[in-house]
Amino acid sequence: MTKAVYEMLLGYMQSCVADRAHDENHVLRVLSNALQIAREEPQADLDILMAACLLHDVARREEMETPGVRHAEAGAGKARAFLQRQGFSAEFCSRVADCIAAHSFGSGPAPARIEEKILFDADKLDAAGALGTARMLLYHGAAGDPIYEVRADGQVSDGVGDAQRNYFYEYHGMIAQMAGSMLTPAGRRMAQARAQTARQLYQAIYDEAQGCHLALRQALDGAFS
Repeated sequence: MTKAVYEMLLGYMQSCVADRAHDENHVLRVLSNALQIAREEPQADLDILMAACLLHDVARREEMETPGVRHAEAGAGKARAFLQRQGFSAEFCSRVADCIAAHSFGSGPAPARIEEKILFDADKLDAAGALGTARMLLYHGAAGDPIYEVRADGQVSDGVGDAQRNYFYEYHGMIAQMAGSMLTPAGRRMAQARAQTARQLYQAIYDEAQGCHLALRQALDGAFS
């Protein structure tokens, strides 16, 4: 890939950014992850992979604004159309679109080609560790969701089975599951290292919250006559 092509794709991606949890820095981290994984996958086409990484979230705005739209599916079509306008071959456009369509967790076709698997892993890695925790908190904060729930008995819920989405809920439902979803050997190794950090962060936040609420109950019990 030439520098001019990279900068053109970068500029288009920047024009499509819709939220801070999926911003330019997220995309560049995904690209970094993908290139690290690709070192062990020499059969991967780096031009296709780089283009797919840079364009994988171009339809986040459409997903946010229109109920029922899935950004991976919409992004595949949007990226294909953009690349076609720039004069890329039909095969290149199709391969990049296939990567984008298959990158989302829990929706779309299963990744098949190596470039699709690498993008899938690279994107999930950015949700697996400390940055994944920060992004989850940022995303749910913007949506007005709480960090955690307090049960009727005054105990802080660990998130499992909560009625309302929150960080603790998402930790168990998504972040803690990332390492097991990886499709490449390098992706699995990288995710396992990040999973430990994410677990430590979750536990620290839970312990602080639980300690505060227990201390409050004790203080109030002593304060009221």
